[in-house]
Amino acid sequence: MKKVLLLISIFVLQSAFLMADNEQYFLIKKYVCSLNGNFYFRDFVVSFNKSSQEWMSLKDKLILYVKDDKKYVIERRDIYSLFKKVLGRSVNSCIIPDKIVLKKAEKVFSPNQLEEKVKCFFKQNTNHLDITFRDFNFSQGIFLNRGEKLKIELGRKFHPGRNSFKIKIIDTFGVVKKTFMGNIFVDVWKAVPVIAVPIQRHEALTPTKITYKRKNLAYISGKVWSGKNFNYRVKKSMGIGEVITLNKLELLPLVSKGERINLEFRGKYIRLQGIGVALQDGILGSEVKVKNLETGKIVEGKVKGPGIVQVF
Repeated sequence: MKKVLLLISIFVLQSAFLMADNEQYFLIKKYVCSLNGNFYFRDFVVSFNKSSQEWMSLKDKLILYVKDDKKYVIERRDIYSLFKKVLGRSVNSCIIPDKIVLKKAEKVFSPNQLEEKVKCFFKQNTNHLDITFRDFNFSQGIFLNRGEKLKIELGRKFHPGRNSFKIKIIDTFGVVKKTFMGNIFVDVWKAVPVIAVPIQRHEALTPTKITYKRKNLAYISGKVWSGKNFNYRVKKSMGIGEVITLNKLELLPLVSKGERINLEFRGKYIRLQGIGVALQDGILGSEVKVKNLETGKIVEGKVKGPGIVQVF
């Protein structure tokens, strides 16, 4: 018996009705609309079996009439009472949600339908990235009157992780009648450069020290290194599998601490050269301290090229 009940429960989730012991069940929608305000039983059912005798006898029964354009939220007990008054004992064949939202309108989109539309929008507007979705935050249905349509827009510039979106109702004249806000978490998957072997602080990157792995960009802090320009060294030690981002790198110095370098002094009418020792690492254009080996003085200068510092 338990096995039969389990099979019945699974089948209810897959269909609007099921047969068990020759009894039919109807799965009732949570969001219902009717263009003229007449809500028949067929408007409440997710789908139906056209060959079912019970369905044929129930589908055209008028459940209620709504005159105005207000949105109504009806609790399960009240829906049960309405159905029982019209359907009689057949109300026991209805699987009714905790509440039903209904409105006089041409069309309605449930949160599940809107989620699929939002996902489709992101897929079409992310340059065919490898993306997956989760944690969709939008809990209401949207009703449309005749001639109205939906328009989905990004709330901000797209980025891996949680993204906001806008759902707008546009009338026949292109005027925005209402705007709804929501958000969804977007996982963006990409093969990115990672450390293949342990690297020590200030060690230069080389092709043999990196590999590629598929990672979720939503959880990577900083801009990922392109993997093409190897004119970098790591700022601190990095372990195997660690994603290489630009904030973990620095340019290889053109002069290194302790290196013998050429010193240049340029005046308005004079140019002098000498030999010195770099007291700091320096990249192109950076200011470093150097020791003039001829005078023994410590001066400052700007790195002009490999092993060349122009002193002030």
